[in-house]
Amino acid sequence: MRRRKGLADMAFATPTATDYENFRTLLAFFVKQADFNERMDHVDGPNSNDTVQADIDAAHAEFFKRYGISEDIIHYPNGLEYHILFGTDTFSEPEENVAQGTATTTEIDIPQTPIALTPSFDDNKQITAFTSQIVEEDQRTGDFKDIDPFTATVADLDLEGKGEPTEALKSLLDHQEKLFETWKANH
Repeated sequence: MRRRKGLADMAFATPTATDYENFRTLLAFFVKQADFNERMDHVDGPNSNDTVQADIDAAHAEFFKRYGISEDIIHYPNGLEYHILFGTDTFSEPEENVAQGTATTTEIDIPQTPIALTPSFDDNKQITAFTSQIVEEDQRTGDFKDIDPFTATVADLDLEGKGEPTEALKSLLDHQEKLFETWKANH
């Protein structure tokens, strides 16, 4: 029987200072835009309610141009590349979970993997934290469970800070990298 590699067994490229800065920029952009979408009560293109996932992926250049951000903020060591989704509609979730400002419609994930950087929302649908995790579905029950979660609050991430990123921010990206490497080694 082949033993699955765990996080402790993995060797991975360590993110650089530039990677941490890009990650802070990614999260700051994500929080700011999600909050703006909530205040406006809609998401405007190219990532809108009627846009399907394939169209969003094909429109990467338009996405970055539309929001005035660099594509560098989604690329990290070890081949990790993020996908950003702002939406109010989803085809894979029950109807009660499709409201704007939920973790199923406003998310950052790594395409073609179960790895997500899931935001937590307060009662006003403002992002308060991010959880790095593998989301796994029980095929028998359809229930989802979070595997190896690591959570950092927005306050601890200091997304508007300048200079050296916080330990929470570094730990969050490092955790995502470790999850990605573990997943790659087993698939």
